[in-house]
Amino acid sequence: MAVEQRKTIVNLYNSGINPDIISLELDMSQEEVMRVIESEINDEERKRDVVEKLSCLPILSKLYLDAVVNIDLAIAHAQSTMWKALKVKSEFNIPAEESDKILEPYTESKVSLVILNVILLNLPSCQ
Repeated sequence: MAVEQRKTIVNLYNSGINPDIISLELDMSQEEVMRVIESEINDEERKRDVVEKLSCLPILSKLYLDAVVNIDLAIAHAQSTMWKALKVKSEFNIPAEESDKILEPYTESKVSLVILNVILLNLPSCQ
């Protein structure tokens, strides 16, 4: 059977025409028309399964990581950025008067306090 004839059968079936009518119009047996339709449905299901399986994989799993990311360059960049951040002189300026005012009423009491240690880094922007 020619490819064009198979496409015609599938297109007619997909447009909602009954296989009996298709077989009458194309002068074919109903069994032959049903074989073509079932074959096309099976092909579509196989294609859908393959696409579904491939879509579950992350895109990076399909590529070699070394081809996508230069690991040595990434490590060197991270190290240089960290060293620059560590060499910067830290400036921390907070008025102690406000803290004294807040804590003064609690000098003779047994209040549980939480010490919050915050580290602020001024990292240079990536260029």
